[in-house]
Amino acid sequence: MNILYFDCLAGISADMVVGALLDMGLSAKMLARELSKVELGAVYDIESEKVEKNGVWATAFSVSVRSAPQWYSTQYLVSQVLDSGLENRVKELAVRILECYIRAEKTVFKGTNEEDALDGISAVETLVGFLAATIGISYMGADVIISSPLTEGSGVVQTKHGLMRVPVPMVMECLRTAGAPIQICEERTQLITPSGAAIVCALAEQFDELPSMTVRGIGFGAGRKDLDTRANVLRLVLGQNEESFFSKSICPAPKRELWQPYTPHAFRE
Repeated sequence: MNILYFDCLAGISADMVVGALLDMGLSAKMLARELSKVELGAVYDIESEKVEKNGVWATAFSVSVRSAPQWYSTQYLVSQVLDSGLENRVKELAVRILECYIRAEKTVFKGTNEEDALDGISAVETLVGFLAATIGISYMGADVIISSPLTEGSGVVQTKHGLMRVPVPMVMECLRTAGAPIQICEERTQLITPSGAAIVCALAEQFDELPSMTVRGIGFGAGRKDLDTRANVLRLVLGQNEESFFSKSICPAPKRELWQPYTPHAFRE
C-alpha cells in the first residue's frame, strides 16, 4: 500500500501541495501538458522555483492568470473537468475537492451569490491548483492519503469580505465537515488557506501521526510567507506499508476508498 502523508506543521495551501509534489519528482512539463487538457477559456502560466525558507530548500509553485472570463458557474467548472482528457482518477479527485470548496463557500456566504458564480481569475487560480494537486497525487500512485493535525496561526486577515479572524470561515467549515483536528501555533498570521483546507479535507482518509512506512519520497512545498517559529513549508512523505495500522487515530475522518467511483452530487439537477 502506497501512503502519501501530509505534514502540515506550517499550514497548507494548494500552491504548497503542488510545490511539494514537484519537489518530490513530479515533472513540470508533464504537469503543464495534463493541465492543457482542461479547457477553461483562460490564459494562464504556471511557474515553479527553488526557494529557501528558514534554511529549508523547497519548491514554490504559482499560477498567474493573464486573461479569463469575468465569471464562471460552478456547474461549468465541474463539466469542463469531467469532459476533459484527464484520467478518470484525476477527474474524480479534482471534482471532490472542488465540491468541498464550493460547499464551504455556500455555507459561509449564503445568499451572497444567487447565480452560483465564481470570480473568473480566482476561479482559474483555484481550479488549476486543485487539478495540479490531483495530477501529482495520481502520478505518485498514492493508495491512501493521511494528514497530520492541521496547524494554523492566529490574528486577523484582510479578505474580500473585510477583516476576518484566523482561521477564516471557509477553512473552519472545511475542517468541521471533515472532522479534521487543528492546533494553533505562535504565528500571528494565516497559515491555512481555503484551497489547502479543501484539498486535505476532501482527500485525507485519516488525521494522525506519521504512520509506519518505508519512505520512498519526500517533497517540500514552499508557502509565500517568512515565519518566526518555523519554516513555511508543507512536507509530503511518500511511503509503503502492507499492514493495516490505522486502528487508532487522533481524529479519524469517515472511512472511504480513496479511488472509489465518485459522482459530484452537489451539482445534480
